[in-house]
Amino acid sequence: MPARRVTGVPSPRDVWALAPLIAGQPSYRSGQWVRGKFGYPGSPVGISSALPKSPAAVLVHGADGSVATLCLDLDTSSAAQHVVDGDAERLGALLASCGLRWVEDVSPSGGRHLYVPLAERMDGAQARELVEALARVARSLDASPHRNPSTGCIRVPGTLHKRGGRQELVTPLSAAYEILRRRNTAEGLERLRRALAPELRRNRHEAGRRARLMAPPPAQTGRSPGPDTAGRPLGGWQSPLRSIAETGLYETDRYRSVSY
Repeated sequence: MPARRVTGVPSPRDVWALAPLIAGQPSYRSGQWVRGKFGYPGSPVGISSALPKSPAAVLVHGADGSVATLCLDLDTSSAAQHVVDGDAERLGALLASCGLRWVEDVSPSGGRHLYVPLAERMDGAQARELVEALARVARSLDASPHRNPSTGCIRVPGTLHKRGGRQELVTPLSAAYEILRRRNTAEGLERLRRALAPELRRNRHEAGRRARLMAPPPAQTGRSPGPDTAGRPLGGWQSPLRSIAETGLYETDRYRSVSY
């Protein structure tokens, strides 16, 4: 006699029906092990009502690079379980304080996903900036699904996990449908940006510093050094560093350390 499903517990297929409401486009990638490493290679497959037979991750970005949902991936591979659980509570409190609603699931490994649906699609770069700011609030948050518009993807509720089991929906199914259909407005996102202003500012500062460090050196003209603006030849005791010291340039903001 076949086992009876507990009444009130949605089936994986019922939960998989949320996938197109989370995805940036109606497509997913199938996962597989290749030479001991798990990934999502190959071409995207269109989402249908049929439950995928292998681990599946929906594409986060649309064809134009925009996103329909902020996908917050709290990963036990980068932090202990109690850190992941604490981060989920912290992010939930922050989102709620901004008037935002989300859908949550949990993986067999203990990782958690928070999906924040958007009423208006957001530019991919802006979404990445916001998720990376949230990663400063929650250190187990992996922002990589939002970092690559062509390959960024995330497993959604109902899908198989790479080591067995399925991604389980935490939010009641009826509530998840309602949240994903009546999506978060721009006003709530603006409140979130204001709450994350220090983190956004720090990320921009660090990105600018990295860009300066990686910038190529000035092109060499092959000409011998000429006199500087004061009419003195460069080199020797009149080095650029000494010129800076004499003129007091080190006192400008350019040479001060910045902290937030």
